[in-house]
Amino acid sequence: MNNKTWNQALWLLVTGACMAQAPTQTRTETLDEVVVSDTKFLQQREKSGKVIDVIKADDLSAWRGQSVAQVLSSVAGLEINGNQSAPGKNLGYYLRGGRNRQAVIYLDGMPVTDPSGINVEYDLRLLAADQVERIEILKGASSTLYGSGAATGVINITLKNPSKKALAFVGSVSFGTLTTAKTANYRPGDTRQNMQLSGSTGKWHYLATLNTQQANGFSEAVPFSPTETPEADRMARTNALVKTGFTAGKHFSLQLLGTADRLLNAFDDTYNGVSTSDNPYNMSYINQYRVGINPRWQHKKGEIVLAMGGTNTQRTVHQWNSYSSAVDTYRYVGRQTSADLYAKHTLNKALYVVGGLQYQFMDMSSDSPYGNMLHKQSRFILADPYATFVADYKGFGLNAGGRLNTHSLYGQNWVYNINPFYHVPNTTLKVMASLSTAYITPSLYQLFDAYSGNADLAPERNRTVELGAEATLAQKKIQLTAVLFQREENQSILYSDATYRYYNADGINKAKGMEVGFRFQPTAQWSLQANYTFNELDEALQRLNPKHKFNGRLAWARGRWSSQWQWQYVDKRMDLYGYPGTSVSLDAYKINHLMGQYELLPGRCRVFAQVTNVFDETFTEVIGYATQGRNYRLGLQLTW
Repeated sequence: MNNKTWNQALWLLVTGACMAQAPTQTRTETLDEVVVSDTKFLQQREKSGKVIDVIKADDLSAWRGQSVAQVLSSVAGLEINGNQSAPGKNLGYYLRGGRNRQAVIYLDGMPVTDPSGINVEYDLRLLAADQVERIEILKGASSTLYGSGAATGVINITLKNPSKKALAFVGSVSFGTLTTAKTANYRPGDTRQNMQLSGSTGKWHYLATLNTQQANGFSEAVPFSPTETPEADRMARTNALVKTGFTAGKHFSLQLLGTADRLLNAFDDTYNGVSTSDNPYNMSYINQYRVGINPRWQHKKGEIVLAMGGTNTQRTVHQWNSYSSAVDTYRYVGRQTSADLYAKHTLNKALYVVGGLQYQFMDMSSDSPYGNMLHKQSRFILADPYATFVADYKGFGLNAGGRLNTHSLYGQNWVYNINPFYHVPNTTLKVMASLSTAYITPSLYQLFDAYSGNADLAPERNRTVELGAEATLAQKKIQLTAVLFQREENQSILYSDATYRYYNADGINKAKGMEVGFRFQPTAQWSLQANYTFNELDEALQRLNPKHKFNGRLAWARGRWSSQWQWQYVDKRMDLYGYPGTSVSLDAYKINHLMGQYELLPGRCRVFAQVTNVFDETFTEVIGYATQGRNYRLGLQLTW
């Protein structure tokens, strides 16, 4: 971002702040909402020094029929690349110009990863949207509370909670078309089912869900020539979740969790610009199993929590080898164990401290045509103590803390966070600033893979500076947010298309930008939301990151009816194809979605419908890969 652009952005931030300084009798806003991500404990949003994006159950219900990736891609500063492609397409997470390995995902308070993956990230394709209750997105370096990898932010997902009734059932089924743009195909190509049984009896509660999806509409790859007829790449997903727990008096609670997720998808080869990428032999199988235990004890001065769990991920990939004219098989197993013991202790009315110790163990094994990796040869352990002080006194607030990353391969490294904020008296305006650092160690794959691994890789370091403001106007009918940020990457871990190995880039790569959010609810029936993101990135960070992105949503609800119109603009992006990598510019695109619901029997039976890509736009997310055109979905939900 050049100086002129930065000055304009700062002017926008300041003038927006001045507008918010209209006198008001109270300091309540949408800030009286409760969030957890920046302290790990419940607190009012007005006492947070961050702009935290929250996707609630009502939002997820309105977006029924969309994947978690599609929902997240509507958040300011976050681009989930691949969410508009074939349903089985692998996803790229681009948060504030970062990449998959720089964002951490938590499910019910526990980190979820795949230690055998290149970037260790959790695969959002394995998560059913019907299992999700709430999502918080905390942006900026967050390693103080969330450890290695939280360089650009944290996606904190809360799964469904049991019903307070003794027995409750929710079931839904939907059928949708699945086709590319300018193609008339009205046969069902994407079918989804959801069943949920839950309840509470005395001190006990329970929940069990089963979700399935079957999709078989079009090929991942774009036909290389007009005469080519590519085969459709099918996808099948199954998710099973069980949660149970109990409360003992007012102070103690315990929750147990178990999940089993399976994903099968056909995929196509990487586009090389000289021949077809379509391939009928490529197939991927993923099985992931997770268990967790979460006891909590509340006392007079605070709370003590243990979030402990384990994940086992098994991946098998069959891929056509054009050199040997045979199918190669790759097998990977990743295992993760995590235990995070942390506590909140209130020192006085204006100050409390959060402290903890997090232990993580990760290992992997692989069996491929290029060599094998054994669990005992590819593993590491992390044990990190951390502490954060949270103060709020007469309008001034401060969230500050540090963490000592202790890694079995890389030793000890400090990260820190300093986040002051201030409520301007007699207004709804809150101004914020932060300086935070993050520390990212290479993955086991990047270190030890027989083909592309590099055992000499050094950890990557990030530093983020933020300046922001948040306010409400017109008796809380309007909410405004604005954030300027600058992130620096030192020793970025990148992949070379020339040497086919991972390496540390020399020098510092920078990401600068701005995020602006707007919410307006003039009446109980109508609401309007919009956000805009500007990114200016150094060349090494530009791939598939749009410079400009705009999201909007107009929603209406009255009686049994509800509907919404969503629109999105994604600016042109840079991509690479072939080897060692030819740069290409992808055109900007805009898409619109229309959704509606009607309660046939209030509280019992609901029908929902949607039209995605209403104007049947042709666009590209990744060079050589197809995207979804206009598609229709119709579904029914039963509740009792």
